[in-house]
Amino acid sequence: MVVGQILSAVSDYKMTITVGIIIIAVLSYLISVFGFKMIHTFEKYSWIGTFILMLVLIGQAAPHIDPNLPGLDGNSGVAYAGTFLTILAINFCKFGLFAIAFLFFSD
Repeated sequence: MVVGQILSAVSDYKMTITVGIIIIAVLSYLISVFGFKMIHTFEKYSWIGTFILMLVLIGQAAPHIDPNLPGLDGNSGVAYAGTFLTILAINFCKFGLFAIAFLFFSD
């Protein structure tokens, strides 16, 4: 309903909210039925940008990381490095689900 209101406001209220809702419903249906392969093609290559940004993040943070610093709980630098690697793993694990979905639903 909100999108119908937005479309109505953009058209200077010449279009009713009901017409806006029907337009969005039809567009959503067409994208969900015919755009499935296109969405998976996008997800097939979208990891590249994230990977490049993660490399930039690692490159920028690497000079400031000292593995000899103790962790917050007083452990050695190995625990600190493990915490950093865990953060990287959490950031990349969500893309594994997209890859599994792509392999399952691709032709």
